[in-house]
Amino acid sequence: MKQEVKKDWLVFARGVTIQEVNPESYALKTPYADNLFSTCLSILPLIDKYVTGIKIIEGFVSRAKMLSKKKDSNKLNKYEYAHTMGNAIVLTWTEYDPDNGLSIAKEILKALPNNNIHIIIYDYGIGIYRDLDSVKILRQIPDEKRPRVI
Repeated sequence: MKQEVKKDWLVFARGVTIQEVNPESYALKTPYADNLFSTCLSILPLIDKYVTGIKIIEGFVSRAKMLSKKKDSNKLNKYEYAHTMGNAIVLTWTEYDPDNGLSIAKEILKALPNNNIHIIIYDYGIGIYRDLDSVKILRQIPDEKRPRVI
């Protein structure tokens, strides 16, 4: 049974609550909840200083749901896996474009220098993936399978 979340229960940024980052209202086990809260609290307030109208495209996703989206494999890549662990968030904002996405990505890395984060710049928003093996900013080119380091 889904538990209704009050809109002002936990606010990470203007208009972004736990409901937006966990829209399916999954019961989060402690490590997943810790990861999700840490991801949101370290990144969303920072972005909120620079932009307006943040909209979450994808936050926490269960492993089963992530696997159900895949047509050609039953393995998750490191970015998909990060979503299932609460270590990833994909978002956009009002008047987003890849150039201001890159500027925000640089600000995130400057503010969180001791974190292994990959930030992928998409045409529609940015993806932030924590607890990986290095620090990278990448650009996903439409029609290419993998993002490129920039």
